[in-house]
Amino acid sequence: MVQWVNNDIIEKEVSTRWYRYVRDLFEYYIEKVH
Repeated sequence: MVQWVNNDIIEKEVSTRWYRYVRDLFEYYIEKVH
């Protein structure tokens, strides 16, 4: 049970980092285009 909860937290952490990475990349792209 504890392991499952731990894995869930890690998954959310990874998703958040991926989301921030994509968002930053997108903003960078927009700045370069304009």
